[in-house]
Amino acid sequence: MESHLRRRLIGFALIASLCLVQACKNLGPTGGHRAEFTAGTITSLSPATIVAGGPPFNLTVFGSILFPDATVLLWNGVQQIPPVIAVHSAGAATQATYLIDAGLIANPGNISLELIVPNAPPDERPSNTLTLTITPRTTTACALFGLYDFLFTGFDTNPLGIPQYSKNYGGAMVVGAFGVDASGNLSGELDWTDYPFGVIGGGLAFPITGTCANSAIPNQGTLTLKFVADGPSPTGAFTFTFVLQQGGSGPPRGRLVKFSDMTSGFGTIAGTGAFVATTSASVLNGDYAFGLVGADADAAGVLGGQIGAAGRFTFSNGNLSAGVADINDGGTVTANVPVSGAMSGPPPDLYSRVTVGLTVGGQQAVLTIYVNSSGSGFAIGDISTQTGHNAFVGFISPQVNAGAYNDGSLNAPLVFSTWGAPAPLYTGSSYTASSDTTLGLASGFNSGAGTFNLQFDQVSGGVANLNQSATATYSVASNGRAVVSYSLGGKTLDYVFYLDGSNDGFILGESSNAAEFGFFQPQAPGPFTTATINGTFASATFLPMTPTSPNLATEITLNNGTLSATTPSGALTGTYTVAASGRGTVSVNLPVLGSKNLVLYVIGPTSVAVMGSDNTMSDAITFMHF
Repeated sequence: MESHLRRRLIGFALIASLCLVQACKNLGPTGGHRAEFTAGTITSLSPATIVAGGPPFNLTVFGSILFPDATVLLWNGVQQIPPVIAVHSAGAATQATYLIDAGLIANPGNISLELIVPNAPPDERPSNTLTLTITPRTTTACALFGLYDFLFTGFDTNPLGIPQYSKNYGGAMVVGAFGVDASGNLSGELDWTDYPFGVIGGGLAFPITGTCANSAIPNQGTLTLKFVADGPSPTGAFTFTFVLQQGGSGPPRGRLVKFSDMTSGFGTIAGTGAFVATTSASVLNGDYAFGLVGADADAAGVLGGQIGAAGRFTFSNGNLSAGVADINDGGTVTANVPVSGAMSGPPPDLYSRVTVGLTVGGQQAVLTIYVNSSGSGFAIGDISTQTGHNAFVGFISPQVNAGAYNDGSLNAPLVFSTWGAPAPLYTGSSYTASSDTTLGLASGFNSGAGTFNLQFDQVSGGVANLNQSATATYSVASNGRAVVSYSLGGKTLDYVFYLDGSNDGFILGESSNAAEFGFFQPQAPGPFTTATINGTFASATFLPMTPTSPNLATEITLNNGTLSATTPSGALTGTYTVAASGRGTVSVNLPVLGSKNLVLYVIGPTSVAVMGSDNTMSDAITFMHF
């Protein structure tokens, strides 16, 4: 009884205190006093209208007698949204800002907004109500509109003044999310790793702003991403050229390229990347396959080559289980090791950013994932090894039919591509970096014998080995992990595949310090001709392996054996042929992929993979998509 009375007295005291500042009224029917207070008064909203389908945005509520520490914004009578910023005057706030989820503005309509005090007594009075108008989308200032996840890899100059000769020195990797509104304004967040520093910012995302603008060429333009000055944020801005795919299945997507035009606290950065449209509140849940690539260190923690990893895991209720992975750390292979972990750090935010702490075969790793609406995602993080922190970026994708894979899961032609970077060579006065790229076709799968046929082209260490063939052996475990081997030139080469579906997944090389990382995907039924791939394709290089790797993002038109495009180096022209298998050869006038001679493999009528095929130390692979 005494404790109950004490709680009542405390409650009356709190109400009385609120009355002093919140204009309590005498509302008793017989002249008695009943304390009633208001949650605030709203006078205006900024913005008062918003375009449907846009990204998350900041809504500012202006008014008087606002108390954001005690009140929340009630969205359409249902969802409660806490403030992120409040501006005070004489104790009370005159304005408060609320971060609005993109999912709340997906469709046109009128939204009622008012302020309330959660769990308030019955006589608490909410604020007045104002209306936010969500208008249908008509035209927008930029070809990009809405919310996107993105991944970027490249190289920067070292802020310590050390020249960049290897992937270790200057490997800059970025993963994040950005939104573009109807006026071309950009906002979002990103995570950044930079060798030799590892994850920048202590594992927290950097907020970004910027702009999006179209170019004179349809489906192309520029993105400028600026860091919001906040704590250890880098200075400067990224300026990307983007090219947007116009066809194909799934959400809108495209490619990014960044030339050496940014000077910041982390140097001048150049490289390429990819982006894909998404929605807010995408959830990490279910079975996944993954592939990761990054920079490793040698025993002295200085000059190494590439680190690659591939694997699979199940994620449920914040916990990671049934995980397994293979790692090639500059030639040191750790195969088929267990992976476990749990969600760490803050809960998923409006950009579907999730951080997971991992144990990978006894080594500790942190993985931050931006999950997109297709269930896939871009990942970034680092893993602690005996040589230090090795930074990486990569991809996760839903693994269908988990636990039910077998040799019959590889049963149709597939196109594969890999990228590698061996440790740089010291030539007496400097270090020379080189790439290791492979593009090819696997076909003729015989699940009974566990064999298939290979046709592929490779440029390794400056030497092109073209149109090679071999017979490979393979075995697929129920969790989707497949071991693959073939012999060539008296040497046995080993790879591991992790399937995310039939004839689709990630590749990791396990026979060299180049640590080849890559993808494989099913090829459409043939036979193929030059006319099969007629059309205009969004095209861009991907995953540059050396500081001098060519970077390109543009539209390329293929027309019955002739090729044309507009590039920063000038007009690109050329000719090509396509064999019935889908392998083709290309001759062009400019070495935009590091070579004037190229090879291509048809994935299907709307998708082609292309690789330079001259003797070059810095080769490139580009994907062309409608």
